[in-house]
Amino acid sequence: MTTQDSLPATFKEQSSASVRSSQHLPDGMYGVVFRVQGRQASGVVVIHGYKFAGGDSGMAYYGTFTEDGAILSAHVTTLRHTETGGIALLGADNLEFSAEGQATRNGAYFTGTARPTGHKFEFTLARLSTPGFSV
Repeated sequence: MTTQDSLPATFKEQSSASVRSSQHLPDGMYGVVFRVQGRQASGVVVIHGYKFAGGDSGMAYYGTFTEDGAILSAHVTTLRHTETGGIALLGADNLEFSAEGQATRNGAYFTGTARPTGHKFEFTLARLSTPGFSV
């Protein structure tokens, strides 16, 4: 079982008893694949309520999302945590951006444009089977 101390800081603002879960993206762990200009990167995120946090070998990403009927809107912040020798997929290391999308059978699909770089991107979330893990 996950304790408040083991959750990312963005999750600690609310007790787990008061957090609402998304209708379209239930709490849990998701694989994420970002695609930008023919390149891609992948990682994992944990969703808890309408917040998420995760990362890959070089970047951390976290933020919030909302749902309005079938439309999902995400606000994402990225931070480089490790120099990997590569160029950031969105053209800069530390960005904030928004994306809109829709739920899929086992996750969601989002598109957007990163500011200030202007790179158009897409990312998909796919729920992972994680026996014994819950948030």
